[in-house]
Amino acid sequence: MKVAFTGSHGTGKTTSMFNYAHTLKIENANQKIEVFHENAARAPKGLFNKNGTRESQMWIFTNQIRTEIELCSLYDILICDRTCCDSIAYAMYMGFDDLADNMFKLSLHHIPTYDMIFFKQIKTNDYLKDCQHRDTKDLNYRQWIEDNLIKLYERAGVVVSDKFKFV
Repeated sequence: MKVAFTGSHGTGKTTSMFNYAHTLKIENANQKIEVFHENAARAPKGLFNKNGTRESQMWIFTNQIRTEIELCSLYDILICDRTCCDSIAYAMYMGFDDLADNMFKLSLHHIPTYDMIFFKQIKTNDYLKDCQHRDTKDLNYRQWIEDNLIKLYERAGVVVSDKFKFV
């Protein structure tokens, strides 16, 4: 089973992921459970969010998919902080539209591997705190990411499915 939390930065995805993993471990004591988080923060040279390059966005995207495939082969349950679509929205924001289009085409093959996607909306999950790796000043940037993530999931056809929930 693979579950992911998605949404713009500062919506409590990481906290929710850890809380959900804790709950699942209690409910499934004999299952091997793993969490996958901070993928973007591991990008080469720390280039992500507004500082991203074409190469860093491609690394984030491909590493998300590669790591999920690897961890799913080792664990019974994987809980992810973000999906493969998150890096596409950030690439779009940076103007890497051709790269984002190609990433989206590939994501259509990977999105079905999620058993559940929880979309953390800004209006009900405002946990934006100052930290070194996210933009806490430009609220339009944050909203742009959320709006375009929703459009990506709509294009992929998952928003209307049982496996996608706004939380």
